Amino acid sequence: MSRKRKQYSSDFKAKVALAALKGDQTTSALAARFEVHPSMVSQWKRELLTEDLMLMRQMGLKAVYPRPRTSLPGKGHRIYPYRLRGLTIDRPNQVWVTDISYGVPGVQGEHGSSNGPRAYLEY
Repeated sequence: MSRKRKQYSSDFKAKVALAALKGDQTTSALAARFEVHPSMVSQWKRELLTEDLMLMRQMGLKAVYPRPRTSLPGKGHRIYPYRLRGLTIDRPNQVWVTDISYGVPGVQGEHGSSNGPRAYLEY
């Protein structure tokens, strides 16, 4: 006699898919925790992602991330001349350089500091 396939509610599928999206546990661990086959976890996660994308399109929402060509200067951007061209640097302390760098959130700098402005002075 054939067994009837188990039916899962939409709430249960969403709960499993959200847990898979978190990425805290492997697919196998989630499958064991929720007592389902690992392929079901992957399938429900994929379905949730496609539904989210369709909803975002319907609502007119777009993901915010760096676009190509973002480092091109804008209109009215002043280009400063290079003032050391042709200059022979032949003694100490003849030329000084300063730089202020701003860290990217969550990225650690070369000296162990994170975020916040860092000033460098080279000579």
